[in-house]
Amino acid sequence: MLKKFISVFIVLILVSGISVGFSGCKNKTTEHYDFSCDSIPDGNGEKLNVILLAGQSNAHGCAYTSILQSKLGSEEYEKYTSGFDVYINFVITGESYSNGFVKTSLSIPRSDGMFGPEIGMAEKLADADEKYCIVKVAYGGTNLHTQWNPASKDLYDIFIKFTNECTNHLSQKNYDVNIAALCWMQGESDASSGPAENYLQNTRAFVSAAREDLGDFAFIDAGISDSPYWVEYQTINNAKISFSEEAENNYYIDTIANGLTYTLEPTPESPDLAHYDSLAQIELGHLYAEIILGL
Repeated sequence: MLKKFISVFIVLILVSGISVGFSGCKNKTTEHYDFSCDSIPDGNGEKLNVILLAGQSNAHGCAYTSILQSKLGSEEYEKYTSGFDVYINFVITGESYSNGFVKTSLSIPRSDGMFGPEIGMAEKLADADEKYCIVKVAYGGTNLHTQWNPASKDLYDIFIKFTNECTNHLSQKNYDVNIAALCWMQGESDASSGPAENYLQNTRAFVSAAREDLGDFAFIDAGISDSPYWVEYQTINNAKISFSEEAENNYYIDTIANGLTYTLEPTPESPDLAHYDSLAQIELGHLYAEIILGL
């Protein structure tokens, strides 16, 4: 009876579109175009592959930097704090910004003390022969059926406008800009009866509109976890798999099969079941990067 009550409670929260504030992630949609802290060097005509990272709180990143530090040796942790020559410009949950392209690192100021998959992604991309940067737009507790829906003129418009501002800025800094991929980490807020059944058609609409606006990029979609919070996680992930099979430039990452954990932090006794643990966030970035490097 208790389990049924919890499931119904979570469904009501998801359907209402309210962020419950897991690990401090909130939903507040605002536009933000500020390059006052930009530090990316002049491109001198070099090709620059832009990787888009978007979605809800597991794209936002709700893993704690302090916990990651406790799990790594000092040398490895220093690598993440020093950062990589993969620059990122982000707006997350409408209240945290990089204010231009800066080196991807754990040292980027975030008031919540958290990080996302961009850290692991940058670690892998930094060693590539080609040059990469990341543009990130992520909002916690948001759904695809309404908030990211291109027809709603909500997050979708913010995402497209921010991306265009970033690519225009990079062009002005003399880069030959190529939007190579969109890494999508979303679906938890659609994982209830009703929205879940429509997730495939909503994904089609979202990606089709984004490709029309931004070009024919690769779409790399990560599955959601099997957390008890996400009642219809299988329906969501099946939709993601189906979409990945519809075109050669659609890809799916099976986060469950890859062992991404969400039951260990902040403590095993009181875990945040909505969000990936710190090492899992690093691994998610690695998984995205492996596909990107194979494009």
